Amino acid sequence: MNCRHHISRGEVLIALVCVANFFLLVAATFYRGGKPRENFDLREKIEFLAIFLALSSQVFYLLMFPFGYEWLVVDPDNFFHRIHIGFYVAGFWLSVAALCTACFGRGIRRLASIWVAVTTGFLWSLVSLAFLFSKP
Repeated sequence: MNCRHHISRGEVLIALVCVANFFLLVAATFYRGGKPRENFDLREKIEFLAIFLALSSQVFYLLMFPFGYEWLVVDPDNFFHRIHIGFYVAGFWLSVAALCTACFGRGIRRLASIWVAVTTGFLWSLVSLAFLFSKP
C-alpha cells in the first residue's frame, strides 16, 4: 500500500470541484422553482434523468479515486481491477449522456447538469490521457 502524505494543489482543486458538483446536483434536484410538485411533465423527467446521469458520472469518478491514487492496490487479474478500468469508459460516456440529455431541460437543472457533465467529462478525459501515457 502506497500512503502518500503530501496532497498536491491539483488534487485539492479536483476534490473541491467534485464536492461542489455533488452539492450543486443535490440542490438542483430539490429546487422547486416556486411551483407545487404534483405532476411531472416530460421535460421535468428529462431534467431529472440528466441530473441522475451527471451524478452517476460524478460518483464513478469518486469511486475511481482510491484506485487512481494507489490507496487501494489490487492484483491486475482481479475482478475489481477490471471494473476499475471500465470506470474510465463508463464515466466519460455517462458525462456525454448527461450533457446531451441536459440540453432538453430548462432552468437550474439544465445549467447544473451541463456544468457537472462538462467538468466531470473533462476530469475523465484527463484521467484517460494519464492512463494511456502511463502504460510502458
